[in-house]
Amino acid sequence: DAPPPTSWRGETHVAEPGRSTSKRTLTLGGVPVECEVQERARLVRLNLGPGELGYRLCEWCGAGVTGLGEAPKWHVNVRTQKPGGGHFHPWTLGHRYETDVVRIALGVPWAGSTVGERRAMAHSVLYAVLQAVSESLQIARDNVDGSVVGGLAHGMPELVLIDTVPGGAGYAILIAENMESVLRRSLEIAATCECGPETSCSSCLRTYSNQKWHNQLSRGAAEVYLERLMA
Repeated sequence: DAPPPTSWRGETHVAEPGRSTSKRTLTLGGVPVECEVQERARLVRLNLGPGELGYRLCEWCGAGVTGLGEAPKWHVNVRTQKPGGGHFHPWTLGHRYETDVVRIALGVPWAGSTVGERRAMAHSVLYAVLQAVSESLQIARDNVDGSVVGGLAHGMPELVLIDTVPGGAGYAILIAENMESVLRRSLEIAATCECGPETSCSSCLRTYSNQKWHNQLSRGAAEVYLERLMA
């Protein structure tokens, strides 16, 4: 059988922090950057479905449909292969796994007068950093992911960089040990790409898996923030 189709409609979140194994603070241009490696953090990967509307599952037989449109009034029972079944209820599909992560606390707040503007800048910076991790440390881009976990509504900015190999492949330690060079490469990527600064492209911030954010990603916003961080 052919493998199931892949989808970019998903999000990864830290459900429980892992055990802290190392922590250090860098000072870049007078601004502190705290970098902490956490082993065996528990993460959850959500599949939001087409249109981010989730899915509907039959309470009797487990038949599933997307959340688009109305739920079918009848369907074939997937267990008996006969017409009929129960009601459909909304679900968001997902799975949990454990891996190693790097928590990065940044000493410069996100810029923007609204949460939406700060979120756009935060994700622009996040994906510049992930691209720099891949390029400077020779890690396949699909083997690292990240999440914005702080500073959007209150508090200081925090990013979590995720080793997506279940159980961890040692990338978290490698990233933490080279954080200063990763951040400097992030600025180079954001500053030197040939696309317009108000947007982004596959050479700087965009990937298949972050299509949800493509319209909000701005390499110029990432450049402004990273320059402030390392000025």
